[in-house]
Amino acid sequence: MAVANRLKAFWNRADTLTKWKLQVFDAIIRSKLLYGLECIQLTPVEQDKLNAFQMKGIRRIFITPPTHIDRQWQNKKVWGNNRNDAGKHIFKFMDMWTKQRFRLLGHLLRATEDDPLHKVLL
Repeated sequence: MAVANRLKAFWNRADTLTKWKLQVFDAIIRSKLLYGLECIQLTPVEQDKLNAFQMKGIRRIFITPPTHIDRQWQNKKVWGNNRNDAGKHIFKFMDMWTKQRFRLLGHLLRATEDDPLHKVLL
């Protein structure tokens, strides 16, 4: 949250394209948030919190009001509209987390028996 709050001025005042703001969001926020998470099991509640955090960031980038202010802007509408308008495909954090977990599993299955991670897990 600290990094996201420091970027609030960038989201609100920067005269850049939305596509660039999404790239910054991916490069800074997603990379910091998901670093190392492929090794742990997240509960559904924790996954929902990460999805809510991402939705909050997307709402801030696209200047969309929160649901408690304007009920017509529910998450499905925000996700659908902004995904098309962004000019860049937006992946959900949980989809990226799952992809990273499968990548790590593939790495472990292909690793030789000398690999320390292979020895510890298998």
